[in-house]
Amino acid sequence: MSATLLVPAEMVPYLRQGLHFKLGNAADAISEVVVQLDSVRGTGWYREPLERFDRLRVLLDHIGWEETGSPVEVHVDLREHRHAVLEALCVQVLVSEDELRESARVDAERAAAGEPPSHEATTRRVRALREWVTAVEAQANTVD
Repeated sequence: MSATLLVPAEMVPYLRQGLHFKLGNAADAISEVVVQLDSVRGTGWYREPLERFDRLRVLLDHIGWEETGSPVEVHVDLREHRHAVLEALCVQVLVSEDELRESARVDAERAAAGEPPSHEATTRRVRALREWVTAVEAQANTVD
């Protein structure tokens, strides 16, 4: 299978949002090292969080840090960006599942108020994301 991942235009925002979230996590990990500097010596403690931060940042540089105009598909080399892609998409699946639960709750309230439901659209969007993530994981597992 190809090492080049085609990220469809409609999936780029999910990837970007997940990367931003994980970038924040990596920055927090770097901050934790700074707080512990009195008890920890050496640059080795920075290595893992800095490497993770850099992996995420490089992919954001590649796909764009923010949406500019209409989304466009992007090509991502999984040999270089596999871990960052999978980390970001894992977060987005969790976020989407939370949105799905929330939309079911909101729809119950909307139904009581006589308003139209939105849960079906959320369900379709989450299903599409899950299916795409499954395909990405399968492709990523074939890349050395």
